[in-house]
Amino acid sequence: MNTNPGGSGEFGKQQAQSGPIVPKTAAEALRPEAGTPPPRRSRASRSQVVVFMNFVISLVMLMILAAGAALYFGKQAFTEPGPSANGDTFLVKPNTGVQDIADQLERRGLISDARIFRLGVRATGNDSALKAGEYEIKPRASMRDIMELLKSGKSVMYSLTIPEGLTVEQALQRVAEQDALTGDMPAKTPPEGSLATDTLRFTRGATRQQMIEKLLADQKKLVDDVWQRRAPDLPLANVDDFVTLASIVEKE
Repeated sequence: MNTNPGGSGEFGKQQAQSGPIVPKTAAEALRPEAGTPPPRRSRASRSQVVVFMNFVISLVMLMILAAGAALYFGKQAFTEPGPSANGDTFLVKPNTGVQDIADQLERRGLISDARIFRLGVRATGNDSALKAGEYEIKPRASMRDIMELLKSGKSVMYSLTIPEGLTVEQALQRVAEQDALTGDMPAKTPPEGSLATDTLRFTRGATRQQMIEKLLADQKKLVDDVWQRRAPDLPLANVDDFVTLASIVEKE
């Protein structure tokens, strides 16, 4: 006797919907089932790629911004007034490179940063344009001002004056005492009357021998010019007699 008519009706409905059950044959039962298809890339995996690419782009942008900021502030530092309130003289020896010049300027307190000076000089194409010499750095001179000064080659000029009436020994003493000159004095003393009375202008590093040779050359040119214009009846045999006479007159 059926005690659950409602349940029996429900089971019948499920059989009607799913269709009749057909048993598999022996060949079908032994046939392997189809393999599982590869999993599709998940949404989380795609998100990681996007995050990585965003990170790379952000990093590149930050590097560009940092380079731009460094360029801007470096240019500002290169052109702004320098740290030296009083200025000073600065000597660039021959064959001195930009790095050594920059380091010396920073140690002397004439610039604030040797790296900025070095990069500024190279960025403007003046890496090999700085000239040897002694320069007068003005107070608060900027790095650009100093670069232009060293590029110009306008060195500090010194004076050596040999006035009239000095003997050769006295003239040589003045040359020896000029501390802006370098080198030794000549071993042989020139004769009296052979040095010109003149004021010579020179830069630091010039030699004492050069100064004496200039005085000798100037005096020779002067004597030759006067000798060529001498009076025909002048009782002198040659130019050496003329120089001797001139020296005696100058002493008197």
